[in-house]
Amino acid sequence: MASLARVDSMSNRLATDFRLGLSRPAPRQNVDVQGLGIDVPELRQARALWAANRLDDSLQLFEKAVRKYPQNLLALVDASRAFGARFEITRAEALLDKLMIQGGRNARILHLAGQSYRMIQRPEKAIECFQQALARSKDNPDTHLELAVLFERRHRLGEALACIDDCLRTQPRYFEAQIMKARLLRRLNDETACDAILRALIANQEAHPLVRSQAWAEIAQACDRHGEYDQAMQAMLQCKELLRERETPLLQESEKLQKILRTLSESTTPAHFQRWAEAAGSFPPQKVALLTSFPRSGTTLLEQVLDSHPGLVS
Repeated sequence: MASLARVDSMSNRLATDFRLGLSRPAPRQNVDVQGLGIDVPELRQARALWAANRLDDSLQLFEKAVRKYPQNLLALVDASRAFGARFEITRAEALLDKLMIQGGRNARILHLAGQSYRMIQRPEKAIECFQQALARSKDNPDTHLELAVLFERRHRLGEALACIDDCLRTQPRYFEAQIMKARLLRRLNDETACDAILRALIANQEAHPLVRSQAWAEIAQACDRHGEYDQAMQAMLQCKELLRERETPLLQESEKLQKILRTLSESTTPAHFQRWAEAAGSFPPQKVALLTSFPRSGTTLLEQVLDSHPGLVS
């Protein structure tokens, strides 16, 4: 669960927080997990069921753990993320609100709650949690990075850059944060500083290969924007070469995700959609357009066109 997970490695890790958190190895006996509470048998069994893709059975055990141990913060964190991953957003949010009541003065709990609110698409609550966590302790670079990602998504670029600078002051060799800083500088039209960071990352053997591949991809996009198509292709080849060298674990990860998605699809019933529709009735009305299509079908270009409209926000 998030209690053992490092904050997202930008785009990819954001999508896998739930699964990574719910698949940690179960200890053989009850232990206190980093001050959050005892990792009771019900939680361990629920995670084992989750890992086996028995998701509904897993949720029942998480619910049982929350009822049986109402003061156990670990149960609240794990259960909220499990319900969120199954799009039981109302229940997940209720558990998180309870977590905030019990542990909302602790910087670590605030950080975990912020992550969880972000996962269930409650960005304003997530931002508030991360800001409160930093008001109590500025020593966690992951909190700075989480807040920067949320600010960047809302086009609050100056605030996002300030968070990243604070993050890197705390941990200068946080290479994922350096990638984020490069992206922010590009959006702020400082391409020289952006390129300097990216070039340093691709040459740094201490940086994780996936971080270096992301840096190559950013360089390729910059070359493409400038019409330097040969250089863009060479940069993408470098990016893919780093990935190809490690394709076995990536393919295994992809196969696991595909299996989870197939199981989710097969287990979804009309009753699920009915519950979701009823839950959505409590949300404030919004004018939302959902842009979906296959890769390489022009959705990115269309998104850029829409982003240029002053009355639209992506």
